[in-house]
Amino acid sequence: MEKTSLPESLMGKLSKLLALRDGTDNPAEAANAAARISELLTKYNLELSDIKNPNDEPKVEMEEIDLNQFQSKTDGDYARDLFIILTNAYYCKPILMMRSRHKYDQNGLAIIGRPSNVKTVIFTGTQLINRLDIMESDAWRTDKDYTELKRNPYKRAYLRGAVQGIKEFLRQQRKAEIEKAEEEQRKNAPERKTHTSNGDTNPSNPVMALVKVTNREIEDFIQERMGKTQSGKLGQRELRGEAEAGNKGYRDGYRMGIHGGLNGGSHKGIIGN
Repeated sequence: MEKTSLPESLMGKLSKLLALRDGTDNPAEAANAAARISELLTKYNLELSDIKNPNDEPKVEMEEIDLNQFQSKTDGDYARDLFIILTNAYYCKPILMMRSRHKYDQNGLAIIGRPSNVKTVIFTGTQLINRLDIMESDAWRTDKDYTELKRNPYKRAYLRGAVQGIKEFLRQQRKAEIEKAEEEQRKNAPERKTHTSNGDTNPSNPVMALVKVTNREIEDFIQERMGKTQSGKLGQRELRGEAEAGNKGYRDGYRMGIHGGLNGGSHKGIIGN
């Protein structure tokens, strides 16, 4: 359906919902607006581009970070893995930017998403890396007389474990967001089911609808600007004999506490004490 043929009332409704989704600081309002947008787009077989003014500023942006500034050549890939985890947690997409094949060049990572989410990923990642550096140094001072590991292997194991702990914390946080949204949805519309017959989460869930709409925006941006790309993937290294340091890092990473709203939210108060 062409934009010019859209009923004015439908255009007005979608425009208001988009403004609410992008302008509210309330995660529940943003999720519910996204759910309604997704329903209307599906019902009328529309794309977001059909209802956006071409003169509007883009809703999606890309920012590239140089991973070399966040870790040394002996630190492994923990910073890359951390930023990939955060991009997924804050509704963005990571794209690896290969500049060289040198084994010590960490290359770049492009973060694509809504401007507020991209900024949140970079801010949160930078703060976490600073915190992790301090926590690892404290752990090493405690363990150096009791571990068989030398300094660099201990550091790599601890940091990889900490990143996995952060990943699990964020996974649990996303699960809680979905469950909370489902509970609010049941209260507001008791007759509307939020699970399928096999127990899977229904796409009508507001959080999942927000993910769907955001992913659609990002994929449109990538296709238009970049074409075929290689998504960032986590390293698959095992801890081997470094399990003790890795497990300590995992526990510390999980306990750090990271807070973020559905739209990224304010850059203040994202990382807990």
